[in-house]
Amino acid sequence: MKDNFDMGQIVIALSEDYKKLWKPLNEELLLPYNLPSDVLDSLTHTGLPLNTSFEFNANISITFCEFPTVKRYPYHQHDYLFFASMEEMGELSIDLHSKGVFQYVDTSLPRSLVNTSLEKFMECLGLWLSFYPQLQNYMREMYQENPCFSLFENGKILKLMQDKIKEIDPYSMKYQKFFWRRMCEPDIF
Repeated sequence: MKDNFDMGQIVIALSEDYKKLWKPLNEELLLPYNLPSDVLDSLTHTGLPLNTSFEFNANISITFCEFPTVKRYPYHQHDYLFFASMEEMGELSIDLHSKGVFQYVDTSLPRSLVNTSLEKFMECLGLWLSFYPQLQNYMREMYQENPCFSLFENGKILKLMQDKIKEIDPYSMKYQKFFWRRMCEPDIF
C-alpha cells in the first residue's frame, strides 16, 4: 500500500513555550565547578529547563535536574556535568573536555554523542519535541490504513527530522552509533 500522507503538513520548529522554559543559571553557583568558559556562558545565557520533564519517546521522559552537578563516569576520562536523565535510556551530561553532550546508559556500554554543544542539544531537543507527536499521529494514521505499515519501507517522515538535525549539528548525525541518528531510525516505533 502506498503512503499518501502529505509531508507538507509536518512542521518541525522550536516552540515559544519550549524556549520560555530555558532558565539561565546563576553564575556564582557554577563557579565552584571551574567550568570551561563556553560551557559556563551556555548555562548562564541559554540556560536549561531545570526541574522539567518532557515525554521524549513512548514511555520515556527526559527529566532535567534541579541543578547540574559535576560527576565522573567509570571507565571514562574527564569530568562531566550531569543535567538530565532519560529513565532506562540513561543520563545526559556535558563532557567538560570536549564540551559535547553525551548519553550514558551504564558502565558496560560506551557513551554516545548526542550533540557537539549544549546549545545544539537544546535546539535539537526542541525540534524533536515538536516532531515526535506528529510522528505518533502519522503512525496512527498509517496503521489505520494498513496494519502492516512499516517505517522501514516508508521512512520519509524520519528523513525530515534527520535533515533538521543535520542543519543544526551535522556531526551528530555522522555515525550510526550517535544518539540522534539512532532516534531517527525506522525501529523507533
